[in-house]
Amino acid sequence: MNRSKSLFSTIELFTGFTGNELKKSLNEKERILKWLVKQNINTVDNVGKVMAEYYTQPDYLMKYVKKNKPLV
Repeated sequence: MNRSKSLFSTIELFTGFTGNELKKSLNEKERILKWLVKQNINTVDNVGKVMAEYYTQPDYLMKYVKKNKPLV
């Protein structure tokens, strides 16, 4: 087993995510990171606020990310 598959298997084991759920989660986080760059959100405080939003209201945040609009 290569290291990548081993890592994914370990993450699946500890999170309970399926492979598809894990891929979806990683893709979502990648979109958020790209959106942070486009929105010029780069301070610890502002990135922290966005991450807090992601973990408390992910649908709300993703609505802005998908539309590439600033978070109000």
